[in-house]
Amino acid sequence: MEQNIHFTYAEILILGPCTCKCFYCLGNEMTEASKQNQLHTDFKQWKNFDEFIIKASSLNIKKVYVSSVNSDPFIYDYLYELLTELRKHFLLVGIRGNAANLTADMYRCLDLCNEEVSLSLNSNVSSISEKIAGKHASYEWNNLMFYLDREYRLHSKDVNFKSSNPDRRFRVSIVVNRYNMPGILNFLENTLIYYDIISYVQLRRVYKYNNYPYFEEDQKAFDQLQDYVASVYEKVDEFKGTSIYEVSKTEDDYFDESTDIRHYNLRFSFWEDVFPPSSIRSFNYFTAGKISTNHLLVPGYEHDSAEPQ
Repeated sequence: MEQNIHFTYAEILILGPCTCKCFYCLGNEMTEASKQNQLHTDFKQWKNFDEFIIKASSLNIKKVYVSSVNSDPFIYDYLYELLTELRKHFLLVGIRGNAANLTADMYRCLDLCNEEVSLSLNSNVSSISEKIAGKHASYEWNNLMFYLDREYRLHSKDVNFKSSNPDRRFRVSIVVNRYNMPGILNFLENTLIYYDIISYVQLRRVYKYNNYPYFEEDQKAFDQLQDYVASVYEKVDEFKGTSIYEVSKTEDDYFDESTDIRHYNLRFSFWEDVFPPSSIRSFNYFTAGKISTNHLLVPGYEHDSAEPQ
């Protein structure tokens, strides 16, 4: 492993069967990973985990995310203990999980995160969520709504919490596809915009490492939405070549006697592809024991050498 490579962050990818069955999931391309299941294994027993921590430290990596490619960290049995341990070794700890599994039991886990909390969902309409990801996903918006409300009530006016966690952000991630595309802008403009706790929304293209003609319809849906937004919204910012847009709204605020008008805004962007390693690069640990410097997660597990690099 080359010591002069700069890594933006480290990522721990928990392997195991998922409760959701998203038809676009990258895990469907991971034949070897599907044979693994560490959802019920204490991280202290994960193969090469100590080596991963040591190498990340030697590379001066300050940020780590707990995530997955074919599963969800929210269904890992020892998530709270893992996050507690990671806080000892990394300056910043974040998580990327599925709102379908965001039960109240997970709140204390997310409270440990002092970096980005990324929560994915498919739709705010239960029937569409179920069509995309199976019955388990039908309550994903309810789960996310309760959590966002809880965060607002507990932390939005907590100056001490904000000052002690200046890097903590909340991202909502939505994979644009044939089923949810028609309702996405309405969801942003009339629902998500009212949750001040959301830092931004990431709209993602269905991404595949191999050529699957079946997903052309979903990629076309992404392109249509992106082209429409570019024609009617003004770009307000940019992140590594990706345009950032904003929905805004001004309304009478009947709940605040100090003012008659309240302003709302919500930023969102389109994520078309994997960022090149020259832009963003992750140092990856798969819980079956593989350590990979390949920024492409599926090839990094399925095709790279099984031995730690």
